[in-house]
Amino acid sequence: MPRRSTGARSTRRTASGSTIVQAIRILSQGKPLIEADECAIVPADKIGPGELVFRVAGDMPDVGLADRDHLIVEPRTNGDAATGEFVIATLGNDAFVGRYWRKHGTRSLLDGAFHVIAQGSALRVLGAVTLVLRDETH
Repeated sequence: MPRRSTGARSTRRTASGSTIVQAIRILSQGKPLIEADECAIVPADKIGPGELVFRVAGDMPDVGLADRDHLIVEPRTNGDAATGEFVIATLGNDAFVGRYWRKHGTRSLLDGAFHVIAQGSALRVLGAVTLVLRDETH
């Protein structure tokens, strides 16, 4: 049974130099994050200590993501980001991915066409997406 994310993850190295990341989070636009009992294999030079891995559930063409893409995410413990950064954020219990936009006291997430995906003072950035790993098998 899927669980809500607690933020914990474990990793181990393979003989080929890749990193196996367990306890990844599943991201579906506008829905709560789910912690999954699955692994992602990430090239060791593409992920740093403390970075998180999210798996995209469902195509998100408005932000350039496809089903089963893996996102490497640098956590933002202060809940904020620079305007224009590609981030994962929450609004209430729901998670979103998009371009962070903070102007004139408004906090928003935008899609590739600059349409608002989520907006509000309670919008909290979980982390900045540093890399998208495309699943070429689907």
